[in-house]
Amino acid sequence: MSGYIFVHFTGEQKDGEQIYFSISRDGLHWKDLNDGKPILYSETGMKGVRDGHPDCRCCDKTVPF
Repeated sequence: MSGYIFVHFTGEQKDGEQIYFSISRDGLHWKDLNDGKPILYSETGMKGVRDGHPDCRCCDKTVPF
């Protein structure tokens, strides 16, 4: 099985600058993970998380990009 993970923010509203994950099998239709709640949440500073990205590696441990 293969697919995509989208690591994203939701905007400028409350909790909008936290890290959210969505998954897709085709890259067109997405399902939010964690019931649409943030995966990573910051309580420090301005309470926003910036520039999040997963450590993506192929099954053979190479980095695909």
